[in-house]
Amino acid sequence: MISDVKDAMDINLKAIDVMGNFRSFLKKRFTKKDVLVDMAQEVDNILEADKLQFRAEINCFYSICLKITNSKPFSVFIFVSIGANTLVLSMDRYPIER
Repeated sequence: MISDVKDAMDINLKAIDVMGNFRSFLKKRFTKKDVLVDMAQEVDNILEADKLQFRAEINCFYSICLKITNSKPFSVFIFVSIGANTLVLSMDRYPIER
């Protein structure tokens, strides 16, 4: 019985050691992977922008909509609209006429 407990403790110590090694392996692996993931996302962003430009060259209506949505005033308008909507919805009672 004592030998069984000793064997179980040895197995637990080995498992802890293996988990520690595995954890350090994962840290090394994921730090390298983060760099690759960032590079892949950059490439995806560039390809997506190229797709948008290509589609805008083919379709005039799409080109106009793309120019509007990428403009600074449109972004400000959307931001202000969301802020105003949040304020109105956060009021206890906003004007509702019955």
